[in-house]
Amino acid sequence: MFKEGLTKKALSLGTALTLSVACVLTSFSTSPAETKAATIPGMSFLSDEINNGDNTTDVDDNNNNDNNTTDVVTGSAIKVTTNFNKLGIVTKKTGFVNVNKGAGTKTKVVGRLYKGYKVNIIGSTNKSWLKVKSGRVSGYVCKKYFAIGAKAAKVANKYGTAYVKVNKSAKKVSLKKSKSSSAKTLTSLKAGKSYKLVKTYNNGWLKVKSGKKTGFTDSLSSMTAYYKFSNALTLNGVRARRYGSLKGYQASVYAQRFVGNRYVWGGTSLTHGTDCSGFTMSVYRKFGYRIPRTSREQSTYGKRVSFSNLRPGDLLFYTHGTGRVNHVAMYIGSGRIVHASNPRTGIKISKYNYSRPKCARRIVYKK
Repeated sequence: MFKEGLTKKALSLGTALTLSVACVLTSFSTSPAETKAATIPGMSFLSDEINNGDNTTDVDDNNNNDNNTTDVVTGSAIKVTTNFNKLGIVTKKTGFVNVNKGAGTKTKVVGRLYKGYKVNIIGSTNKSWLKVKSGRVSGYVCKKYFAIGAKAAKVANKYGTAYVKVNKSAKKVSLKKSKSSSAKTLTSLKAGKSYKLVKTYNNGWLKVKSGKKTGFTDSLSSMTAYYKFSNALTLNGVRARRYGSLKGYQASVYAQRFVGNRYVWGGTSLTHGTDCSGFTMSVYRKFGYRIPRTSREQSTYGKRVSFSNLRPGDLLFYTHGTGRVNHVAMYIGSGRIVHASNPRTGIKISKYNYSRPKCARRIVYKK
């Protein structure tokens, strides 16, 4: 049985990350993706965020294919600030598009794009290649896979999410319960803030979502519209898309750095000695997550997941035949775990079913 130290700490969930870009996948760099707004004169873009409780929100494609946004902005009376002449949207029917370091498929791949993802065009080398930036990814892409200009405008509603931003100079903009100026006011839209545009109407009204409230406004002159698209994926982003959680994946990679270090009962030092729950607690603390101190407490934290749906970063709990949880390990993929095993073997990698696990919990997940 594995005894452990005490102290209970609260978990703080939160993470947002920007997806980043790519003609054919080869090798990637491992710099982490971060949330960052992509702004170019004449354009109004916000980088998409993925909540890492895989990510995520889960980590899905984040393509924003919301049927409510179809034909929302195009042709409406509201001003649209998106500059489609400098925007490329991936229209490749299958697979993905790589972002290469240079103008050619033999150069290093620095990112990946999927259908509906966007790039900001910052130059061109020839008729076939474009120099682009998308989120944290900068490089070159094959032009033939993108809709640009008028073609991009036509597919924007399909792949982007429409938002309205209240002008900073605007006075009170009310969100009504129905399409009537005399209807009940649900809330006020704040100057300088952005809100999801759900639908436009021929009579000059807009359907807008503010937090959990969805209502109507006819203050078109006080707002401008823009589209929000998914950016290219960096290497970490690609892994997050595959595994569902960038932070969980990063935690599993970080944890493996300490393989070979000592097991110390009651310890929490990754370098000088730790027990099993001190190990998982300390690894997740590095990524901003505060989880309980003991394996028994950790086994009730986060979100329960099935063994058939394990992802890197998930925690596995064992009873070793006692009926009560007394050991915890971190899943790293391919049926393997990393854990502070015992005083004899220290921190090591094992098969996840070296002993029959009782349950699994996901620390990074979408609420």
